Amino acid sequence: MQRCILHVGMPKTGTSSIQESLFFGLKDSRFQYFTGGEINTARALILLGTESGLPRHFHGAQGSNSNFLLRERQSLQKRLARSLDEVARTGRELIVSGENCWRMSATELQQLKSVLESRGAIVQVIAYLRPWKACLESNFAQRAQLACKFGSRSPFPTTPQLASPVQIDYRNRIETFDEIFGRENVVFRKFDPAQFPEGCVTRDFCQRTGISLSPDQIRRANESFRLSAVRFVCAYGKFANREATSGRWTTWQHHWLMTRLLALPGPTLRFHSSVIEPILRPLLPDLDRIE
Repeated sequence: MQRCILHVGMPKTGTSSIQESLFFGLKDSRFQYFTGGEINTARALILLGTESGLPRHFHGAQGSNSNFLLRERQSLQKRLARSLDEVARTGRELIVSGENCWRMSATELQQLKSVLESRGAIVQVIAYLRPWKACLESNFAQRAQLACKFGSRSPFPTTPQLASPVQIDYRNRIETFDEIFGRENVVFRKFDPAQFPEGCVTRDFCQRTGISLSPDQIRRANESFRLSAVRFVCAYGKFANREATSGRWTTWQHHWLMTRLLALPGPTLRFHSSVIEPILRPLLPDLDRIE
């Protein structure tokens, strides 16, 4: 039976770098990277396992049209089945990566597992976890970045809604993955670049999974907004007349704004401990068990 490596993120742990490096640079004949038609298969995996449709920022040109999503799901199922058949025939191992799997419910993960195992593959999960404080900071900066990228589908943040409980309840997430995929098939790594080979999460991922990837094929991707960019986006969300301006923004204008804000220098976003302490206080009793 062939191994299927399911990389589930979490978000802001170098996932884009891993995905782009494998998509463009994987030459190891023992492995095959499943794309689902895109470099980042997050949308594809959600569509394969979802209970309630896609999150709004994943909607394409057809929006949330149920008939279109059904046809797209059926197409993805066939594409994945062909990939699974191919790796079974060639003896390769399939790599599937989507950081939004981190947020999937137990039912959705079970459905995704069933799809991946439908051709006899054994699913092994790997994920990287950011320390709580860094997770909250990066999550808020990402919300600002998504607002620039997707516009009205991802509103500009105006209040410090830092993270959903499911995203930072690590104990629940770890136990859910262990229960569904089997503890022996699940690897969680602390996202700590100081402990990675040459500080690179892509190198660590390849080392953990046995993938041979040339260093010159590793890509740095998806840089985050710095403090000055987050301040700009929050100010815009708070003071601008969104009803008057949102309808006039085109996709390229959102892209233009995002690229300009990504280029702004300065320190990264950091929250004072008093901001995050009320959020983390209920989770602290689980810290020893998580580690």
